[in-house]
Formats: sequence, structure tokens, C-alpha cells
Amino acid sequence: MKIAVLSKSELAGTQYIEFVRGRYSTAVWGDESLYLEESIIGFLEGTIVKVFPRYDHFQFQFLDVPVAAALGTELLSLAATLEKTDDPSFVLDALAQGGDGIRANAVLAAETAGGSKNAVLDLALVAGQLGRWFQEAARSAGGASILGM
Repeated sequence: MKIAVLSKSELAGTQYIEFVRGRYSTAVWGDESLYLEESIIGFLEGTIVKVFPRYDHFQFQFLDVPVAAALGTELLSLAATLEKTDDPSFVLDALAQGGDGIRANAVLAAETAGGSKNAVLDLALVAGQLGRWFQEAARSAGGASILGM
């Protein structure tokens, strides 16, 4: 399963969270946006909430430079942790830091991904990719926007 999509042409349906460099203006489904399947975002929401407590899965939100950079750092740290684990069940405890609702999303995402070691490594790759993306957005675009469902 491909869980990160770099190109708008690769989208199948509308079940994606869109990440936009800089401040969201009025256009959605941008050619330069990064897309993540909605079923997988549950794995990362605990990390997002840790850095950006006002995060809402259903809203369009702007993260200024310090927050976008901090989120990038946290996602890279998560990626490094996931790469080291030998126990896929560790994932739920590592990711579900944002309360019962986020834990429920993480459980659903784990079931979607199959809960295997390969799924954990796939998630580590996505967390690392998204972490680098947020750091670059902080440096070059004055922050980032998350366009929820």
C-alpha cells in the first residue's frame, strides 16, 4: 500500500490530508502539495498534537515557522524510533500520545497497515519524509498548512 503521495496525479479518491508549503490561500488539491492517506494519519496525529495541541483532523490549519520546524523534528525523531523497534505492537504506545481518540485512530491505522514490521518501517519512511518536508517548509515557505478532511 502506498501511504504517501507526492503527485496529485497519483490520487485515487478524496480521502487524503493535504500538506501545503506556507499559508493556505484558496486553492486545494495543489500540484505542489504533499498528500497522505486519511487512514494513515492516525499514526501521526499523536505526534502532531504533541507539537500543535490545537490540531484538528477536520480543519484547515496554519503552522508558523517555529511550530512547523518543531513538528519536523518530532517526526524525524519518531521515524528514528520506529526504525529501531523490533516489536510492531510498540507502535501504538509510541504514537498514541494524544488521548483515547487518537489511540482509536492509531488502532484503526495499525489494522489498515497490517501491524507488521514492514508496515512499521513503511511508517518510519513516511514520518521521516514528512518531517523533512515540514523542516523545509519552515525554512523556505514561512511555515506550513495542514488541510484536514
